[in-house]
Amino acid sequence: MVRSYPALVLALALPAGASASGTPPDTQPGAAQVFLMCAVSEAGLSRNCRFYTGTDDPTARRLAGAELGYLDAHPAPLPGARPGGEVKVLVRLNVGAAPDGHGFAIGAPEVPAPAGTEIRRPAWIASPHGAWTDDLTAELARRSEHEGDATARCTATAAGTLADCWVEKESPPDLGFGEAALVMLQHARMKPVAGDGAAVAGRAYVQTFHFRAPSDYPTMMPALPSGSMGTPMGMSMPH
Repeated sequence: MVRSYPALVLALALPAGASASGTPPDTQPGAAQVFLMCAVSEAGLSRNCRFYTGTDDPTARRLAGAELGYLDAHPAPLPGARPGGEVKVLVRLNVGAAPDGHGFAIGAPEVPAPAGTEIRRPAWIASPHGAWTDDLTAELARRSEHEGDATARCTATAAGTLADCWVEKESPPDLGFGEAALVMLQHARMKPVAGDGAAVAGRAYVQTFHFRAPSDYPTMMPALPSGSMGTPMGMSMPH
């Protein structure tokens, strides 16, 4: 699949610290991770989704058309998103060849209905920290030349993976911080039962990432009002 995404997304497409043995099954090859900008319907579903940029590759254009056609017919739920707004979404789709050998067969991993409660004490099998390496943070700093923050909201599946993720807050916008947060959450997995003793399936999980330059990074980067220079890039984790 050939598409042009923000530079941070390209740096994060395969996190340096991701371990094949600990990666959830639906992040393995064969499951496409598709970055989109979508409007939010009154029912809290995606609509009028589009890719950030186009592609000149004819096969990728056909695949993009098939993916958007699938999402038109099967809109993705965006629990908590404001109806009428637009949000950045990372949709996971199972993509394969059509049975007749022409075109693509597309489906989506099954996600439970939202349960209405937020997970505050996840028990991690593969924490988002697993994709958060020194090499990765240095690359993020180099490509963005800014500090920033991003908050993403997802729905936990029965297997403990995170689905239907979308960017709730991002500052500054459109530098790729939101996309970076979405990618790292796709490489996380929690135990089916959280620390509060309740099953995670269908419950919301919210994660905030703070993108900060390492203290020895040579490029001067403007600090945001909520941050300070010299603070390592990191993330705030719910307790």
